[in-house]
Amino acid sequence: MMSLTSAPGSRPLRRAVTPVGRQTESPVVELNVGGEFYTTTLGTLRKLPGSKLAEMFSSSAKACLDAEGRFFIDRCGTYFGPILEYLRSGQLPTQHIPEVYREAQFYEIKPLIKLLEDMPQIFGEQVARKQFLLQVPGYSENLELMVRLARAEAVAARCSSVLVCLVQNEKDDANCADALRSLEADKRSVVKFGPWKAALDIRDLLDCMNMDIEAQGYQI
Repeated sequence: MMSLTSAPGSRPLRRAVTPVGRQTESPVVELNVGGEFYTTTLGTLRKLPGSKLAEMFSSSAKACLDAEGRFFIDRCGTYFGPILEYLRSGQLPTQHIPEVYREAQFYEIKPLIKLLEDMPQIFGEQVARKQFLLQVPGYSENLELMVRLARAEAVAARCSSVLVCLVQNEKDDANCADALRSLEADKRSVVKFGPWKAALDIRDLLDCMNMDIEAQGYQI
């Protein structure tokens, strides 16, 4: 069962004022990241050209400022600290690895993302899971179809239901064909996953489906 359930004004990015006669490539920058305050340099923020963070502080970018004139980023500030520490010194986080990984993905800090993906906390939950789902043909497309069918059905109600058919091999697929046609003739919403060649655990597949749908903001 599935049920559907401002930032301050923008100004051009400005460099900190430097007294005449004192040149610097990395003026000091004060940041407000989701209510957490940080002080760093433009050189640190731009350390990885091509990253989203570097782009946010490029000379052509427009930045949001808070009431005190600090650059404002509307993200969770708690996990920005480890991102900043990595850019400063290359130090890897030792706590809150999944949360820091998520923020590294948002800011597109690719070297940090790769290092975090080698950590057990991320490898088992993210990398190995992706490899698992690659063995299920059409997984993402079928998941999208499930959500689309459920949303259409939920227009006139607060919840909807979609039947999920999991077929592990060609034999199961053939055995289910008549039942699927009958359900579709009765206007039932049905999405079929499989067949697949690898040895997959059905419970693991269902867990992945639940997690991915809930990640989109729906209740299962």
